[in-house]
Amino acid sequence: MIHARFIMSGCEADLYALTPLVDMYAKLGLVESTRKQFDQIQSKDVPTWNSTVAWYARCGDMNAAAGLFWLMPSRNVISWTAMVSEYSQNGHHVDALRMFLLMEKETDLVPNEVTIASVLPACANLGALEIG
Repeated sequence: MIHARFIMSGCEADLYALTPLVDMYAKLGLVESTRKQFDQIQSKDVPTWNSTVAWYARCGDMNAAAGLFWLMPSRNVISWTAMVSEYSQNGHHVDALRMFLLMEKETDLVPNEVTIASVLPACANLGALEIG
């Protein structure tokens, strides 16, 4: 019903209207609808990519999250931090640390406080105290 009203209002091609629609489907746990709406967005911006990647990760589907992450045409520190954080929170400590080190090595991005706070538990769990 909400989606029908959305379409009738003429907002179906507006990125700033479609992103919250994707978020709504994600919060409702509607995997197919979330992905369908995401795929229908013609010109995705980094926040749209980030929110969808983070949603997959929060659902525990790290393969889907990583797949979308690597498809992103552009990534910012929030993109990288989301992956580090979700890998760490899902018990994939090696992947969290690998993602953090890759961000430092292959980008000119500077980790922020959230990035550091996200990688520290992975370092502790792996005994990689010299990195942490």
